[in-house]
Amino acid sequence: MKKIVFFVFFLLILFLITCFFVFQKKDKEQVFSEDNFCKEITKEEVSKITGKEIKKENAFLSSSARGCKYYYDKDSFITIILMDLSFKNQKEGQKTLGRTVKESPEIKTENFMTLQETGNIHAIYLKVDQKKLIRIDRTPISSLDNEKLIELAIKISEKLN
Repeated sequence: MKKIVFFVFFLLILFLITCFFVFQKKDKEQVFSEDNFCKEITKEEVSKITGKEIKKENAFLSSSARGCKYYYDKDSFITIILMDLSFKNQKEGQKTLGRTVKESPEIKTENFMTLQETGNIHAIYLKVDQKKLIRIDRTPISSLDNEKLIELAIKISEKLN
């Protein structure tokens, strides 16, 4: 009987230790998991990095993506989207479409950006895990320079690490 009690006690301790480490682990997916993505990357953060006053934000949610549009004019905004898509497949897909694909060493998370013929960044993609990525872009392209878009990607990358 003592052996059974000791064994059950041992299993309970092992279970508690496992739970502790599992819940302490920072899961990248959980960094950006809320339905209201705008709360996770605030308009104040975006404004500070870009130097543009964000007048309105608009969260959106679908079955495979959640994100936020940060408006600094009626028709000018920055979009940050967490997508349930393969980073590798998206990168290969962009190449297949004939787009110029380049990585930025300044961004510490695995990344790539697509470039327009003018050299302007079309979008920046950050790898969250094998099945998730974050896409950052702006409309119109001329509304925010490449350096500010990269700064924003660096800040978001820091939240992932």
